[in-house]
Amino acid sequence: MSIVNSKESEMSIIGSLIYEPSILPKVYGIVKPEDFYHPISRYLYRSMVELAGEKLNINLQSLLNHIQKKGYTEVTESELREYLDYRVPVEAVISFASQVSEFSGYRILEYELEKLRHDVKGRELNLGELVNKLSSLSQRINEKGVKQELVTGVDLVSSYIHMLSKDKSKLKLTGIPSIDERLVDFDSKEVTYIAARPGTGKTAAMLQSVRVNLAEGRRVGFISMEMDSSKILNRLISAKAKVDGTKLLRMGVDEFRADSRLMNALHYFQNLPLFIDDKGPYTNITVPQKIRKMVYEYGCEVVYVDYIGLINASGYLAASQRNQQLTQISADLKGLASELDIPIVAASQLNREVTKRTTGKPTLADLRDSGSLEQDASIVMFIYLDMNKFISTGLDVSDVDDYMNDEEELYLKMTVEKQRNGQTFTESVVLEKLHGMFSAASDFNKTY
Repeated sequence: MSIVNSKESEMSIIGSLIYEPSILPKVYGIVKPEDFYHPISRYLYRSMVELAGEKLNINLQSLLNHIQKKGYTEVTESELREYLDYRVPVEAVISFASQVSEFSGYRILEYELEKLRHDVKGRELNLGELVNKLSSLSQRINEKGVKQELVTGVDLVSSYIHMLSKDKSKLKLTGIPSIDERLVDFDSKEVTYIAARPGTGKTAAMLQSVRVNLAEGRRVGFISMEMDSSKILNRLISAKAKVDGTKLLRMGVDEFRADSRLMNALHYFQNLPLFIDDKGPYTNITVPQKIRKMVYEYGCEVVYVDYIGLINASGYLAASQRNQQLTQISADLKGLASELDIPIVAASQLNREVTKRTTGKPTLADLRDSGSLEQDASIVMFIYLDMNKFISTGLDVSDVDDYMNDEEELYLKMTVEKQRNGQTFTESVVLEKLHGMFSAASDFNKTY
């Protein structure tokens, strides 16, 4: 059996990282320590990742000290210096990283298929179990290397016609026609951010989007880092049945069963393809894994992440500043949406500077901890208090917090501050806090 590997490519990656350690985040996004075939290269690469995780500089001496401290004596200083002879430009390092990762994929495939052949021959697993193993193997292999599929000529035109032919009526962000009709970038391969200050309805907006897309027959994934799945279902039932969500939480089983509206809502969601992940940890490594699993194993067509600020950094990324961490996490979500061909909707918090403005209107710079979020997004939508409506009630700015807590209907603004291929605009909306439902202000007022 031939072993697919390239010692020179592995040495080029190590030598280049010793010479230019700042490119480690890019390289680590492509190739992991276990992808290296040669033990020395694998150990050196893992050691550099550990140094980065400990916020230590990576250079020839620090790497040598690290491996000696760990008791690793397989490589001398002179042998380590030889790696520098293999250093290459950054573009070539990325190419070599992709090659090493792909070679790892070939080895995994060769090994696992041989095991699978024995499983088939021995009839120890049923057909369903074998299919699941193949699906899991496909997912592992698909993560290896940098995927590149060039489209040109007739295929390029066909891809464009296919995009135009998609049934866009089944994909909605808010369920408010005056907003959804003007959104052209809420589509597959795109990331959308819904941003707001705490208590202004960003989770309610996410769940309204969930309800709308479930009603349109889409398979929906929801990663919840703040609430467990029961609390999410409670909110969904509250909106569907038009019953106060806090009252539901205090309700006993018998009282719940006695209300036909609640039972109808419960049975409604029981039969819908909603897949909720409410179990941590949530890191830059695990969240993409969770999203891939939702798509590959459960066929989810849109995934919601609530919210990006709760995704922790692990590995090399843990040593970075928080804004740098979110920059990489956001870039990973963008790449994931493109890879999986789905829209990803993520909630984000706004910083406190918004509350200091008389208008209350956020800007893209107000995205908390990282202005780079807007670079990766196709749509950025803000939800904030309608200050004109608030002031017209005769209240003072100091009363804002009490107003937000006490009012059952909040008059807010939804502003699409960025839309890569479409217009930006603002819509006045009302949030019915008891049910967690948004309506256009014009439509809401017509019903009262």
